[in-house]
Amino acid sequence: MEKVQSYDVVVVGGGAAGIAAAVGAAQAGAACLLVERNGSLGGQATNANVASYCGFFTHSNPPQQIVRGVGQQVLELLHELGAYDGYRLSSVQNAIVTLDEEALKYALDLLVQRYSGLKVLLHCRMISAQTSPDGSIQSIHCVDDEGTYEFRAKAFVDASGDGNLAHLICTQNSGHIKN
Repeated sequence: MEKVQSYDVVVVGGGAAGIAAAVGAAQAGAACLLVERNGSLGGQATNANVASYCGFFTHSNPPQQIVRGVGQQVLELLHELGAYDGYRLSSVQNAIVTLDEEALKYALDLLVQRYSGLKVLLHCRMISAQTSPDGSIQSIHCVDDEGTYEFRAKAFVDASGDGNLAHLICTQNSGHIKN
């Protein structure tokens, strides 16, 4: 039997963008669900051996940090864990944050645990979506080892990295996305 749960916001994808969206929603007081198909948060940085973050700093001499917010919270947690002590310059002189994927997994787990309104489901795969007649998203259907779920929400964020939710909705609505 499918379990039905409702949230203010459902985020599909637990990489950097999905974590930022989910934490931002939780900080704003929303009841939020973050659905990740892999066994850890972090996206490509923890699941595909992409061991650096780019874009925190300008391409200048010296580089200046221009990204803060949720990303800054991650950097602070990594620093507390002894896994970040500043940027490194790449071969093309870009300032990058090199990552230890296990430390990053732990830091991201610590980060999402700070927010009581944020629930995380790992090893959970989105398999379909329901839309209303006007094309807006009403719910998504997911599966994990414990069964199938229907997650309803006022807002959905596709941070899957592959556009999985957008693809499902486009396929179902002949290419028109309204939500």
